Amino acid sequence: MVGAIASEYDTVAESLEAVAGAALALNIAAMAVSYAMSRLARLDSRQSTAIALGVHNSTLAIAVGATLAAELTIPAAVYSSFMVVTGGALPG
Repeated sequence: MVGAIASEYDTVAESLEAVAGAALALNIAAMAVSYAMSRLARLDSRQSTAIALGVHNSTLAIAVGATLAAELTIPAAVYSSFMVVTGGALPG
């Protein structure tokens, strides 16, 4: 993930403003929904946290985007950057 972001850093930096809000909203919503669904399934907090973090595969998103067009890696790279912060904030 770090290598893909580093190789496209200039492109990501230029487009950050355009995709940051949507990427952050999607990130938080995906984690909240997956965590809530896990809790509704009566999993404990640690299992729910693992599921909330496990639904994100930024490396795969970047790889798929890169095979189609370099511009498609931007949302995945921005999303990945937010995931590091928001994932770390989840209760464990």
